[in-house]
Amino acid sequence: MLEPRWSKPAPGALVPWPLLPEYGASSALHACDMGGLERALRELDRVARALDAGSGGLPPIERNLARYLIVHPAARAQLAAVTASPLTAYMPKGERGLEYMAECSAFDDAVALLPTSLLLTLDTDGLTGLARRVSGNPHLALRTGEVRTARDARGVALMYPPAGAAARRAASICAAYTACRGPDTLPMAVWMLAALLNAHPYPDANGRLARLLFAGALTRMGVTHAPVFALGPLIHASDGAFEIAVKRITVQGRWQPFVDLLAAYAGYLAAHLPQVAATSGGGLRTFENSSISGNPSRSTTGEASCEI
Repeated sequence: MLEPRWSKPAPGALVPWPLLPEYGASSALHACDMGGLERALRELDRVARALDAGSGGLPPIERNLARYLIVHPAARAQLAAVTASPLTAYMPKGERGLEYMAECSAFDDAVALLPTSLLLTLDTDGLTGLARRVSGNPHLALRTGEVRTARDARGVALMYPPAGAAARRAASICAAYTACRGPDTLPMAVWMLAALLNAHPYPDANGRLARLLFAGALTRMGVTHAPVFALGPLIHASDGAFEIAVKRITVQGRWQPFVDLLAAYAGYLAAHLPQVAATSGGGLRTFENSSISGNPSRSTTGEASCEI
């Protein structure tokens, strides 16, 4: 299949980023083949369960995965190879945040700070509480102004959807999370991940929050027994493949490449999880359903960012 043609904005342009359709209106997503993603996630959970039973608990997955990818360049190169497309040749190369994740994992910290069970329901107050946890900013709130990406080498920046639309979308994301029950709701979890990145309802931590909710939704659905699908290091080590897939959804309405990329990430993590887990000990709890309030857990100042 030929790669799509991308219309190139004029140098210095500020490009409005359209809001994705609601889940019920995302016909292209509903038409996607989810079989490869579900199989890869089931295999990831099988490996995680075996390791959990054999070692008395899984280590902090995101932190150890970041360390593993730093220490083993060949493993990082393999990940880049299985997620590459002609478009990734134009994306920045390098570890892109792996060092930070290896030392201070927002995903692992947020998982550890959750109650002894997963969320039963989620509203915007609870979503903001989770955003505060992953950002470390106890004052983080739904944004009220515009937010845009940093300008690229040509001076082009993307403008995310208006604050009002982003706040309404946050409520839809909470409803989708609450409705994620059973493997047949996997498309809803995929929509939630992309929709949060697309709307950028907070001035900071949107990517970290989206990845945490996706991992939690997979556990709510019974696809994984604990939040083991730590996407952060995989995204940062795959040379922009994730960002390209998100842009394909927003610009072209093409969901299948995004679903297939998530499957590739899950398959890669399943294959490498024994080596990742061997980097240190420690336990990752198995979760059951419960509820959560929006209380912050850490109190460091967060800076606004537009990461994916």
